[in-house]
Formats: sequence, structure tokens, C-alpha cells
Amino acid sequence: MILFFVWQSLTSLDSLQNLLAADFKFKYIIESNSAYLKAGLFDSACSFLKKYESWLGFEEQAQINFLMGDNLFFKTDLFAAREQYLKTVAKYSNAKYANDALERLHLFESARKDTVMLKRLARGIYLYEIKELKLAEDSLKNLIKTDIGDYALYYLALVYNQKDEYNQALSAIEQLQKDFPASRIHQARLLVAEIYLKIGKEKEAVKILEEMVVKHPNTPSGIRSKEILKKLSNLR
Repeated sequence: MILFFVWQSLTSLDSLQNLLAADFKFKYIIESNSAYLKAGLFDSACSFLKKYESWLGFEEQAQINFLMGDNLFFKTDLFAAREQYLKTVAKYSNAKYANDALERLHLFESARKDTVMLKRLARGIYLYEIKELKLAEDSLKNLIKTDIGDYALYYLALVYNQKDEYNQALSAIEQLQKDFPASRIHQARLLVAEIYLKIGKEKEAVKILEEMVVKHPNTPSGIRSKEILKKLSNLR
């Protein structure tokens, strides 16, 4: 089964790289990186991204650098991943993905005393990213009672959201807020708002989004909240 999964990913990769050669589009680079990840080829993914870095604009370069950090993180090469995230923050400080890299660095700081747990969390996030949702769920559940349980609960909520299991996603975030009141994962509140919109609780969603814009205006969550509010306003 594993060999079939790798073969399928590599077949997809060949198709994507043929598309990229015929029609250079950034989305094919991102999709190719995902195919490398699904095959477990983390170093190849980084080499592939690095090859195209200089061809791209500022925001795209920032995303490429962040993804290289994630590739190393999922490989559990924690030192190299941290250095790559630091590079992304330093070189692309005004880009959206610099904030995402900062979030990863906050995670590293939270788990600095227990790198084994951090590697296990990396595995859970990796499984979520490659859409192996049941495996991701099982992996993340085992980390809820650890010092990085807030991150485990957040990604568990993302897994449930991806599976359209909204009540379970909201329960995971509620547990996060109860067990980790000092957590800095602002995206969790944004996820609650997005789920509320999906289940028809627009009034409650708008309240959270407006709160995010006021409290965290320059974070990815605050900026995303502003975008969603604008879209809702245009629909009225």
C-alpha cells in the first residue's frame, strides 16, 4: 500500500512538472511540492523549490521559503527547519508568510524542552497537510495532554473541519481555550468564525471577526478577518 501511494504521488509529480515546463505557473510549483511531500521526498522538495526561487516575485519567494521550512520540519530536521523559518522572517519581514514562519517559531519555543513531542507533532501536521486525515486525527489526539497540546488541538480542529465534522472541531477549540488560556494561536478564533459561517451563525461569526481585526490587526488572522468581513459586506 505504501509503495502504491509513493508511485501514485510520483506519477502525479511527473504530470505536474510536464505542465510546469509547458506553462510556467506558480500553482504547479506548489502542487509539485505537495506531491513530493506525499511521497516523503522532503529533501527533493526543498531542492525543487530552491530551483525556482529566483524566478518569482517577493510574496511568492516568501511562500517558497516558508514551505522549505515546513518540508524540513516534516522531515523532523528541527535545527534546519528553525534556521529556514528565521531566514524567512528576516528576509521577507513584510510578507504574509513571514508571519506564518513566526507562528512556527513560537511553536518551536513552546516545545524547546521536549523535541520528541515536537517531532511527533510535526508528524501529525504532516499527515494533515497530505490529507491523511484519519491518521492525522489519531496522531494528534495522542498529544492533547502534552505541553504542546494547544497546537495538537488546533490542528485536530482543522482535521475535523476538513472532514465537515463542525461540532467536533468547535469542541476541540473549546478545549484548547479551556486548557491553554495563555495560548497564542490566534488562528483558532478565526477558525471558529469560519465554521460559524458554514453552519449559518453569521452574527456570531461577525462578532469574532470584528474582535480579531481590533485585537490582532497586523497578524494573518486579523488580515484574513478583515477580508472576510469585507466579502460579507459586499454580499449584503
